[in-house]
Amino acid sequence: MAVLFALGSSLTVYADDARLIKSADASLKTTLENSVLHSMPNEQSDEFEISVSNIGARSALISWSDNALGTSYSVIRYNEEALRQERYAVTNDTFIEMTNLTPNTQYKFIIATAPSNRYLGAIGFTTGELVAGVEIVDVAADYVKFELSDIENGASVELYKGDNEDDLKRIATVTDSEYIDRDVDEGRAYFYKSIVKTASGVVVENEVQSVTTPIKMGLPSVSGSTKTYAHYTAVTARSTAQYKLLNSSECYTDEETGIRMVDDCYCVALGSYYGSKIGTKYRIELSTGKSFKVILCDQKSNRHTDANNQYAVRNKDVIEFYVQKNKIPKSVRGNYGNLSQFEGDIVSIEKYI
Repeated sequence: MAVLFALGSSLTVYADDARLIKSADASLKTTLENSVLHSMPNEQSDEFEISVSNIGARSALISWSDNALGTSYSVIRYNEEALRQERYAVTNDTFIEMTNLTPNTQYKFIIATAPSNRYLGAIGFTTGELVAGVEIVDVAADYVKFELSDIENGASVELYKGDNEDDLKRIATVTDSEYIDRDVDEGRAYFYKSIVKTASGVVVENEVQSVTTPIKMGLPSVSGSTKTYAHYTAVTARSTAQYKLLNSSECYTDEETGIRMVDDCYCVALGSYYGSKIGTKYRIELSTGKSFKVILCDQKSNRHTDANNQYAVRNKDVIEFYVQKNKIPKSVRGNYGNLSQFEGDIVSIEKYI
């Protein structure tokens, strides 16, 4: 059904001016009924209110109140280019979150009752500017890796770094989806700030972030390709740091691997060479190029490890995961090295301080 649509200025809502629209206004009602939605019934709610909020680059929230309390509503987009209405959604709620919108684009929507298509109200808004996202995704002893999202043609990100947040110097202008800062030393704190320039020239300054690079630790004489596991419920001494970590509200079981985790770190036991403080975090890199983080939840007994206390003598394992028994994948078969994310030799162990 193609129907002409005329949206007056009093109905247009922009990202910085989300105002309440009342369609009971007589002149507006006349305009909409006579020249806009003439193929729809002329009846409309006397007290229908519509508003738009949470306008972003790709989303917005349209809300309305209807004293007639329609059982369901049609949300209809008016396509200005094609000069036609397009059914967007049908909902029983008095709100709808619009998603997958195009940045910096004007939209116009009609709310009607369903299935009768009785016109209730209309609203327009313009989505916000697309601002690139900047995220630190990996911190190693010799580099800090950034991932950038939503980089449009003509947009750029300037990165600044320093030893403190009051003395930052520009280190790069980035237009790609990834940047790696390799000018770092192990065991040092660094402060980063990003300034995003959108394709249209809007400048957005992000907050300063700080990271501390880990320190490199020695590797054992074995490959570490075997990665054993223990049932976390075997730790029963409630007063110990091990029990408290494994059973804390922050600790959970990863559904994919069955391993207990805290934040983004897998719970493991290591030899005393690598430290004995429960809760210490490490970065493990494999010969496949993959890496993952672990958190110390227990310590291997010195009686069971080599002279340097780096690996267990019996299985030649460096890492022992702590797992939930009934969640262990069948493909593990006694060695978590059989899973693709843990396959390979250990080529680097770094400790976060």
